[in-house]
Amino acid sequence: MKSIYLFFIFLSGIIAPLTAKAADNYYFRHYTNKDGLSHNTVYCSMQDSRGFMWFGTEDGLNRFDGHTFSVFRFNASTAGSGGLPNDRTNCLFEDSKGRIWVCTNGGICYYTYETNSFHPLIIPGKNDLSSQTFSMVKEDAEGNLWFRSEATIIRYNPNNQTFKIYTPDETGFYPTQIGMSNKGQPFFSDAHALYLFKPETEQFARYPVLTEEERRKQTTILQLCEVPDVGILIGTNREGLKLYHTKTNQTETLIPDIYVRFIMHDQANTYWIASESGIYIYNILDRSVVNLRKSLVNEYTISDNAVYSLTKDREGGIWAGTFFGGINYLPNRNTSFRYYLAEKTHPGMLGNAVREICPDRYGNLWIGTEDNGINRYDPQTDEMVNYSLRHATRKLSATNIHGLYAKGDTLWIGTFNTGIDLLHIPTGKIVKRYTRANTHNSLSSDFILCFQETSRGEWLIGASNGVFLYDQQKDRFTRWQNIHVLTRQIMEDSRGDVWVATSSGIYRYIRSEDKIRAYRSEATPAKGLGSDNTTSVFEDSHKRIWITTAYGFSLYHPEEDDFTHFTVSDGLPSNVIYRIVEDDFGLFWITTANGLVRFHPETYAIRTYSHFDGLHEAQFNYSSSYKAKDGTIYLGTVNGMISFDPRTFREDSFTAPLYIKEIAIPEREREREGKQYLLDAQSTIKLPYNHSAFTISFIAPSFTSPQSIQYAYKLDGADTDWVTLGNTREVAFAGLSPGKYTFRVKSTNSSNLWQDNEQHIPITITPPFWATIWAYIFYTGLVIAAIIALYRHKQKRLIARQKEKQELFEKEKEKELYHAKVQYSTFIKEEIRTPLNLIKEPLEKMLLENEGNEKVKQNLRIIERNTERLFNLSNLSALDDIFLQKLNTYIEENLTNEALNVETLAQEMGMSNSSLYRKVKTISNLTPVDLIRMARLRKALELMQSGDMRINEIAFQAGFSSPAYFSNCFQKEYGKSPSEFMKEKLFVP
Repeated sequence: MKSIYLFFIFLSGIIAPLTAKAADNYYFRHYTNKDGLSHNTVYCSMQDSRGFMWFGTEDGLNRFDGHTFSVFRFNASTAGSGGLPNDRTNCLFEDSKGRIWVCTNGGICYYTYETNSFHPLIIPGKNDLSSQTFSMVKEDAEGNLWFRSEATIIRYNPNNQTFKIYTPDETGFYPTQIGMSNKGQPFFSDAHALYLFKPETEQFARYPVLTEEERRKQTTILQLCEVPDVGILIGTNREGLKLYHTKTNQTETLIPDIYVRFIMHDQANTYWIASESGIYIYNILDRSVVNLRKSLVNEYTISDNAVYSLTKDREGGIWAGTFFGGINYLPNRNTSFRYYLAEKTHPGMLGNAVREICPDRYGNLWIGTEDNGINRYDPQTDEMVNYSLRHATRKLSATNIHGLYAKGDTLWIGTFNTGIDLLHIPTGKIVKRYTRANTHNSLSSDFILCFQETSRGEWLIGASNGVFLYDQQKDRFTRWQNIHVLTRQIMEDSRGDVWVATSSGIYRYIRSEDKIRAYRSEATPAKGLGSDNTTSVFEDSHKRIWITTAYGFSLYHPEEDDFTHFTVSDGLPSNVIYRIVEDDFGLFWITTANGLVRFHPETYAIRTYSHFDGLHEAQFNYSSSYKAKDGTIYLGTVNGMISFDPRTFREDSFTAPLYIKEIAIPEREREREGKQYLLDAQSTIKLPYNHSAFTISFIAPSFTSPQSIQYAYKLDGADTDWVTLGNTREVAFAGLSPGKYTFRVKSTNSSNLWQDNEQHIPITITPPFWATIWAYIFYTGLVIAAIIALYRHKQKRLIARQKEKQELFEKEKEKELYHAKVQYSTFIKEEIRTPLNLIKEPLEKMLLENEGNEKVKQNLRIIERNTERLFNLSNLSALDDIFLQKLNTYIEENLTNEALNVETLAQEMGMSNSSLYRKVKTISNLTPVDLIRMARLRKALELMQSGDMRINEIAFQAGFSSPAYFSNCFQKEYGKSPSEFMKEKLFVP
């Protein structure tokens, strides 16, 4: 299609409207596929109600937030269920419900932020129609949506989801465009006429527009735009832009012979027309036209003349979509910088490293460059004329210019290495030169940097090796004030003192004292300069002296003879400062190595202007500043010159809406598709403690100067103060403790003024199970149980200690009792031994005499045996007594134990069988078996005392193995059988 019109485009490129105005001062910013745009062919654009820009291209749909393009493309796996139906987007429109309609070559759909996905529009019973090419959508006053699908018009009522389809057979025309009046009434066009829809009759009224001649030329109506109270602007493919007057039904041609792609109302009487020959800005009141075209040498023009779409954003900026050049953006800047770029904005200008700007008496500005001589600029005609070493007729001695001064009709030119050229301004001819050679070394340097004429007529020249005084009468040079260092500027203040800025400090000639005073950097900063490498000296309207250096700038206080310094720590964008210019409001404009600074000398407030504010170059240059009588300020950079009128600057009044875009959680990256794109205060974020690392991104969509938007955040629950982020649009968190937080964010506008646009979202980091309320209840229970257990344990220990003390007490008592027993036993033994001897001697005598019957003898022998036993016991030592007691105690406790024998006794006493036998035999004259038997017999006697047990029971209770053995032992020991004993009720102690 484009090739058909190439010849026409060529013609339209050389035919300009007679009323056209200059197309300067339009500086476009460009976005292409290098910046993330999906395709450089842009068919349509729009700004949605949230402030984001949308662009339909040949290959996908793009959403732009001022920094990043988000691209949506057709995907066969998601087509019809969240994706685009086709990659080519022809039209974009947002309806009153906030749905963004996308017309493609494969159907129409709408996008919602809530789902971050696309929803196809299905026309019941018209599947073939649903997948056709859609190219237009409008909304009328009733909320109905009107679509154009190839040759069909479709009306859709979203409230009841009903459709009305108008085919050419019903309407009588093939639609080419849909228009909408400011009252919400739709109108249409076909190739040659306009059609107004009559809702009461469902009919289309036809109004002819093109003449027969125009129809024979195959002219087609392509675009419609209402002009309220006047008519309808009509864009055609061959006959340019026309205006149809609705009151007279007459049509007139406004801009002939252009191919109109789009018409947009800008403001008041101004309309922008996108065409195949650039952009036309048409004022319908005064009929003036500005044509914006692509320039092959000026990168600030539109990037392609084939312009397909136009959109005006809320900040007043204009977006132009082109066929080959991507997106062109014309910001509605709050600044009004004008560029002067060699061979770009001004064809006659050569050299971009601007070093000097000097006015003459004829109203010209002489612009000295370091790379191509001097340019004479006429502000009235905006024309440049170059003088350089390479020019045949306007020839200089050098290309590198460092100093300029217009004195009468003579322009003094200081060069880098060829001395001084004197140029006669009216003729443009070099009339004289001064060099080191032709002055016989009285001018001892060919590197000349500055000139200054004092109020007393002294002509001072700054060179690389000091300051020279030129004697105009004698035409010769002498060194001035013995200054021998590189001199960048010479300035006379209001008192007549001369200040000299050098590479080695500041020199001040105090005229009243006729002496030189030097100022240099000192160990105590306030007492000296910030740096010895000074660049300029400036006296303001209040007669204050300011000095610029390679380390900030300083204010001199003559009373205290010290300085106040300003550096990057005070907000400057760079410490390298070149020049200060004071405007008509008393504000300073300060050039630096990284931007332009507006400085308030009373409040010290600083505002920096950079690329994002419209500067084409942020690095300025030495010595290049000038303020014109009308208040315009000219400043030189390393890449051309700029000018501006500070009175036209304004603070940004636009408040960009602020959105929390999303919270990115690495572990949930796959879950992001189909989720809400923009979050709000109703959204809540809940994360487990082990996934508490996340990144929150946010954006304040602004396009005039997006990088100037500053952000700050605060996380309630963790932060006490706001944290500034600069222009960073995201913040990452990691390792947050479980709890509830509120993330808050706010932003500035492009003028760095904080806005009332704070957004917040609650965030909950859930604790692990062991840190939940239930876990704490469990822990509390455990603590209580532990306290109780500890209490009980202490009680048990206390009882055990008391028992231990009681046992110890009892043991002590037992020990005392034992000692008492021992003492008593010893006493008794001593006391009993004498009676025993008295009993033993007669008893032995009686037995020897053998008197009495046998029974008497038997009793006497029993008495003798027991007496002998008692006598033996009385002879025991205390230790032996203890041993026997212990042994008898064990025997008595184990009488019924069948295993009680010598071996068990030996083990209990910790002795061998033989040792036990010997010891027992020695101290008791009995064997261990005898001791066991005697203990059992004693037990039997105790049982027999009760009288209610039989002999058999007594035998077993006493530990005897059988009643017979018991009877035998009893008979042998006591001379009677157990039965006889029981009958006689005898008691044997």
